Amino acid sequence: MNKTPQQMHAHMRGQGMVEYMLITSVVALVLFLPFDGGPSPSELLAVAFRNFFRGFSFFVSVL
Repeated sequence: MNKTPQQMHAHMRGQGMVEYMLITSVVALVLFLPFDGGPSPSELLAVAFRNFFRGFSFFVSVL
């Protein structure tokens, strides 16, 4: 059975969706699961942003 180019294109599009979902799931797990009992990377990132903007707002208030 030979597939038409349209059928092959649809199959490739489906494979891309599976790869996208797999990569997105892995990135979400890495960002939101804590390692070694400490805070998760997303929590560390939130704390870093909070500290930066706390310092930035102080700097702006001094000016």
